[in-house]
This record gives sequence, structure tokens and C-alpha cells, in this order.
Amino acid sequence: MSQQVQSGRIDVHDIDELNLAVAPWQLDMRQISPGTFHAQLDFAQFNGILLTRERWSQRVSASGTSPVGYLALAGPCTERSFKWCCEEIDSQTVIHGFGADTDFQTPVSSDHWVILVPEELLISKFGEKSAANMLGKRNVVSCQSRQSQRLATLVKYTIGEFQANRDSRADRLTFD
Repeated sequence: MSQQVQSGRIDVHDIDELNLAVAPWQLDMRQISPGTFHAQLDFAQFNGILLTRERWSQRVSASGTSPVGYLALAGPCTERSFKWCCEEIDSQTVIHGFGADTDFQTPVSSDHWVILVPEELLISKFGEKSAANMLGKRNVVSCQSRQSQRLATLVKYTIGEFQANRDSRADRLTFD
């Protein structure tokens, strides 16, 4: 697994740019509210894990698949909910899926987080049986609001630390 750390911000100004910016997701996204579109994607990548905090100015509808070979976790950074596979995702839910068909709709001024964890990392840390239980499903997990917000805070904090300390080394974050 690569020890290279990457972090930064991607600013996009139309939905076509956003479609390109969200790799490795395979999504077809459309803006479904009027007005100028702007999105900021703050990210950090280390040990094969990708963390993103995404803020989108307009409503977006998307369909496609989550990245093959990754467990995807996601939730809102604020009290504003969004739709994912016909489920309302709010501050008391976290979604997870693995290489699955997905569709979602975000509200105007959406602010959400995403964590992508490589399948090989899950297997190496949890074993094949436990990893298979996580990877074989697409679920909405109910939790207390503070637990979901802790994940959002962890993503925002980690990205912020990497952006502030570009010389950070991933070996400080290994999972030995």
C-alpha cells in the first residue's frame, strides 16, 4: 500500500467538471436546481484510504456505481439530509456500500463526507470473514447523531491537518 500522502482542494464550477472530479466513482450527475453551480471537494489520501468533504451549491441527482474494490462510507456534515437509494440520510445515519449500484439526490448547499477504504486493507486488518461481512452489503446504519457527527468531524479534522501540514508522512497513520 502506498505511503504517499496527498491532500488538497478541488474547485469546480459546473456539473460536468464535478463528474470528472469524483473519480474513482462511476457516476452520471445532473444539476436539478437553477442557478450557478460551484463545488468544493477537500480531500486527503493516505494508505490507500480517500477522505473527502464535499460542498455543492445546487441540488444534484446522481446514479451509477460506487468504486469497485472500496468500501464506501458517507454521511452529512450538517443537519441537512440527502437521499441515497430511496433512503433519507440524516445526522442519525451512515451509509456503507461496496461496488454497488447507487443513486442519490443532494439538497441545495449540500455538505457531506465520504470515506473510501480499499478492500485489501479491510482484509489485512480484519480478516477475510469479517471483511466479507462488510463488503457484501449496501446498508444504511442507524446511529446516534453524535456518532455520525464524530465521523464527520474526524474526516474534516484529518483533511485539515494534511492540508495544513503538506509535509506530513503517512507512516504516522499506519494501522499496525
